[in-house]
Amino acid sequence: MPGKVTTCHCGKTMLEEKRASCLDPIATCDKVCEKRLPCGVHRCKGTCHEGECPPCLVRVEQRCRCGSSGQMVECYKVSKEEFRCNKPCGRKKNCGRHRCNECCCPLSKPFAQHQGDSMDPHFCQIPCGKKLRCGQHGCQHLCHSGHCDPCREIIFSELTCACGRSSIPPPQPCGTPTPSCPHQCIVPQPCGHPASHQCHFGDCPPCVVPVTRECVGGHVMLRNIPCGSKDIRCNQPCGKNRQCGLHACARPCHPPPCDPLPANGEASSSSGGKVSCGQLCGVPRRECKHTCNPPCHPSSPCPDVRCEHRATITCSCGRISTAVPCSAGGAYNGDSTFDISVMQQLPMPLQPVII
Repeated sequence: MPGKVTTCHCGKTMLEEKRASCLDPIATCDKVCEKRLPCGVHRCKGTCHEGECPPCLVRVEQRCRCGSSGQMVECYKVSKEEFRCNKPCGRKKNCGRHRCNECCCPLSKPFAQHQGDSMDPHFCQIPCGKKLRCGQHGCQHLCHSGHCDPCREIIFSELTCACGRSSIPPPQPCGTPTPSCPHQCIVPQPCGHPASHQCHFGDCPPCVVPVTRECVGGHVMLRNIPCGSKDIRCNQPCGKNRQCGLHACARPCHPPPCDPLPANGEASSSSGGKVSCGQLCGVPRRECKHTCNPPCHPSSPCPDVRCEHRATITCSCGRISTAVPCSAGGAYNGDSTFDISVMQQLPMPLQPVII
C-alpha cells in the first residue's frame, strides 16, 4: 500500500505529501544516506538516493590465506577476490615424511586446524610404496606414519627347507618363513669332513673339525686348529731375509712377502741392484764399533760421518764425567770448534794441568 512509505529513501526526512499510488515517486532529501554497506563495517557516504548503495570504496588491508602478507584494496573486493601470496607452506603433512609445497596454505600457521568439508591440504596423497616385511610386495596404502600393515597376499606354493625334508603345505600368508630343519646339512664340504651344522640356505660356515696346521710364516705346526681357519699365525718373529739381503724381517709371523712389491710390478732383481728394506743399517763402524744409524743402504757403503752415539768421558782424576757424542770418524779439519762444544757440556770448567 502506498501509505506505508512515509519517509525518503534514507529514512531521515518525512514525506510532505501523502502518496496516492504505488507508482508515485519517493522524494529524496539532501542528507547523507549512512545506510550500512554490504561489508557490514562501513556506511554509505552519498546523499539520499534511490536503489542500492554503491560498493564500499574504503581502502582496507586484505590479508592472504596464510596471514603472512597483505595488500591495500577497496573494501568491497575483500569478500569477492581472494588474495594469495607466493610463500610455500613447508609444514609436514599427516604422514610425517613429506612437506606441503602449496603456496599460501591456510594451515601454515602454528596450531592451525583444518575446518570445513573441503579436502585437507595436509593429507598426504602420495602412495606409500615401502617394502613390506615379506620383502616381495609394496604397501598399497597412501603415505602414512608408523609401520605398514602386514602383507595380505597369499602364497599357494609349498614352503620347503634347503634339503627338502621339511615343508609347510599351502596356502600360507605371504612372508611366512621357511620351516626350520632339524637334519644335518647334506652339502659336501670342500675339506672332505662331514658337516657339523644343520640344514641351511646359502654358503656353509667354515669347518670346525680340529686339525694340525702350519702357521702362515712356516715356523711351527699348531694343533687343535679349526679346519676352516685361515691366516693362522704364531707369536714368533718372521726372521726371513729382506729384499736388501742384509737384514731379517722383525715383524711377527705374517704371510709373504716381507717387502712390498715395487710400484711398477717388477722384481727388485731386474734392475741388477738390491733395494733398501727401510730398517736401520746396524753395521758396526770401523772407528768406534758403534752401529751405523742411517736407513739400510745395501748398494752403497756406510757414510763417513762423525759418530753421534753418546759416550761418557771422565777427567784423569775421575771426579768429573759427562755424556758427549762419540765423534769418531768423519772429516776433521783441525780446528777446535767441535772441542769447544764438548767443553761447554762439562758440569764444571777444567783447570789447566801444572807440570
